[in-house]
Amino acid sequence: MTHRVDYDKIAPTFDARYSGGGYRDLLRKMRSKILAANPAYTLEVGCGTGYWLFGLGDLLPHVYGVDYSLQMLRQARGRDPNIQVSVDIAMMSVHAIVA
Repeated sequence: MTHRVDYDKIAPTFDARYSGGGYRDLLRKMRSKILAANPAYTLEVGCGTGYWLFGLGDLLPHVYGVDYSLQMLRQARGRDPNIQVSVDIAMMSVHAIVA
């Protein structure tokens, strides 16, 4: 039996998982890898609330995120407007990307 998560329903509280600081080391490692690779852009498939996009966006000229959950994307769009990161996000299924 497959367990399905309703990401639209949990979108408003989704980022609470990051508040304990348990992901700081992972973010630090990701930032280090991006600095070493120096890509022109990054695409995050399943970007959800944009936590990782905004955590990495200052290292890149542009970051892109796609997600299938409209409510998760609304959370991403509502992030702090004072953050100076160039992020494009769109509602899309991963199947549309690989097709």
